[in-house]
Amino acid sequence: MILYFGVVLSYRKSPGN
Repeated sequence: MILYFGVVLSYRKSPGN
């Protein structure tokens, strides 16, 4: 599940909550 991991990283990195 690399895509999911990437999405999570991007989401956590982006300050938007």
